[in-house]
Amino acid sequence: MSLTSGKFLWAACAAILIPLLIHLLTRGRPRHVVFPPLRLLEERYRSNRRRFRFRQFLLLALRALVLVLFGLLLARPVRHAASPAGVSLPGGGARAAALVFDTSLRMDYEKSGRTRLDEAKEFGLAILDRLAPDARVAVFDTRNGEGAFQVDRLAAREAVGRLRTAPSRATLADTLVRAAALLESEPGTKEIFILAGRAAADWPDGPAERLTRALAGADGNIRFYFADFTPEPVRNFSLSDLRVTVSRVRGKGEAEIRVALAAPEGRASGRLELTAAPIAAPAGEITAAEPFTEEEFDGENRLEKRFTLRGLDDGIYQGTVTKTPPDPLAADDRVSFTFEVRPPKKLLFAAPDPAETRAVFMKSAVELQAAAPGRVPFDPEILSYGELREYPLSEGNVAAVFLLDPPSPADELAGRLERFVRAGGGAGFFLGRQTAPGDAGYAPLLGGTPLRTVNLPEGAVLLPGPGTHALLAGFGTPDRAASAPWTRLPVYRYWRMEWAETPPAALRFADGAPALLQRPVGNGRVVLSTTPFSDLPGDPKAWNRITTGDGAWLFLLLADGIARVLTGGNEPLNIAPYETAAPAVKGGTPLEVILPDGESLATAGGTEGRLSFTGTGQPGSYRVVDAETKAPLAAFSVNPRPEDVDLAPIPPDRIRAFFGKAPLARIDSADRLEAVRGRLGGRFDLYSLAALLFGLVLTAELWAAGRLYG
Repeated sequence: MSLTSGKFLWAACAAILIPLLIHLLTRGRPRHVVFPPLRLLEERYRSNRRRFRFRQFLLLALRALVLVLFGLLLARPVRHAASPAGVSLPGGGARAAALVFDTSLRMDYEKSGRTRLDEAKEFGLAILDRLAPDARVAVFDTRNGEGAFQVDRLAAREAVGRLRTAPSRATLADTLVRAAALLESEPGTKEIFILAGRAAADWPDGPAERLTRALAGADGNIRFYFADFTPEPVRNFSLSDLRVTVSRVRGKGEAEIRVALAAPEGRASGRLELTAAPIAAPAGEITAAEPFTEEEFDGENRLEKRFTLRGLDDGIYQGTVTKTPPDPLAADDRVSFTFEVRPPKKLLFAAPDPAETRAVFMKSAVELQAAAPGRVPFDPEILSYGELREYPLSEGNVAAVFLLDPPSPADELAGRLERFVRAGGGAGFFLGRQTAPGDAGYAPLLGGTPLRTVNLPEGAVLLPGPGTHALLAGFGTPDRAASAPWTRLPVYRYWRMEWAETPPAALRFADGAPALLQRPVGNGRVVLSTTPFSDLPGDPKAWNRITTGDGAWLFLLLADGIARVLTGGNEPLNIAPYETAAPAVKGGTPLEVILPDGESLATAGGTEGRLSFTGTGQPGSYRVVDAETKAPLAAFSVNPRPEDVDLAPIPPDRIRAFFGKAPLARIDSADRLEAVRGRLGGRFDLYSLAALLFGLVLTAELWAAGRLYG
């Protein structure tokens, strides 16, 4: 057995002198009685004296024991179970500890004017005060899942004070894996304090399994303490599932904004308020409101509201949808949105005679895909190559040119196309019958020259290249593109190119030769296919069956990917936190990005006509402006993922199962840290037993004193 505060026991032992002194000062003396039968009285006197002394000694022992037990209570005795060397936590705990905070947006839940994170930070600072003075301390949070040992205790307190809520890049389970890995190399017992709620979103299957495996392979000297900040009861309404579609009606723009409202903890009435304005003229604000009632919620306590904005001029618009009245979690009471109203993009399709027939498949495929909701429509026009030579490309009224089976160009046309692309346009080249070997007319745009044709009577199969390609974005993931039935689009003849530098390809042939690729040229884009997309049914010497085979849906996805790349695509303007924003901008211009909190970040001009911005960790609306004139150029919005604000809790026993055999205890007060450490370290608190003994002995002392002194 050991004592938490041994000085109290020694003080109690010294206090034994107090009843001894009282005893010596107040001991009784028998009265001397003169009586004739002296012998009988003498014997009675001696008998009474012995009995009286024994009772006084017994009372003295009881009083001394009362003081000893009182000192023992103050010393809080504990008993240690047998444990391996190095596992006990003497005087002040482990010499290495980590504080892991959940800083997700759900920790912004307020109660009595304080957020869950405020309470967690206060708790963490109290824990720091109770760690051993020489303990190394690391601070982790779920914003990025990273952490490191702090230089000293003051630095650790400052790190805790700087914590802010933000969309999470890492789950709590993955953050714990990193914290355990950092402490693994430290000697002796380590402690990890988890300051978080029990949100199920923090414990998905994959990260939770990784935590279990990591702790199973650890040295067993890591102990976990869980401080639970789950809000109870929960009262929260969540806005999510933002969808924005833009169309044109009678020459004006029309936008439809849809949002879903979820009330998992109970229904209520309120109102959704929309505000929107063009970024070039914020004064022209548009407002709308939609009330909702308890009866509108479905069986899953969800409802959907839509706002329709009509008569919009061309331009970029930003706005918000806000729920009123507010609830304790403000992070999901508002969603931000961005959309653009713009005229149809002009596309030119140049094809061999008869041009209308040769270009019909490609033109129809592009138009069909552009008709989907939320897509900017195209204005296609079919030209012969003679008409293309006269078309005013330099006037900026064309988005992209498709050259289906192009002939050798005249110098004047090649120069005009190159200037058009470098200024920001798109050009697609689909080499075929009219291409001549060694023709270098388009070499600055293609990056190479046609060398010779390859004939494969049995047909070659198109194979997607490794990685992600914008030309194959319609297939979703690279795995889906690789598993598509490409055998339905056989290629019987294609051009082998002589490259100045072999480019990466979205589609290749079995011999590794590129079939479909893209490359940047100036501010514009070029797409090259080494086989044509203009063959017709019944062609006696068809080069392929891409446009006429039985894989029509594959051709539609390819045509859509080519059109997106050549026209600058329809990059999403409403994204999730930490996704890369890629709005269209003018290349080579110094830019600034205005963050939702008003701070501005300088950034270089975009490449290939696009800005690539990765600092999207702050929910809200962003604007891209010219660094010199401050004129708005582009915009986008960031909204939390549903899991960032999901408050649905996970049962405590489920969390306990993730830790396997690792010691885990719940702690609800920093003042009880020593007691929780004792339970977790195999120590048994004998305070209750000592208190019982103290009560029994005190009762016996009072009874004995009453009997002795009448």
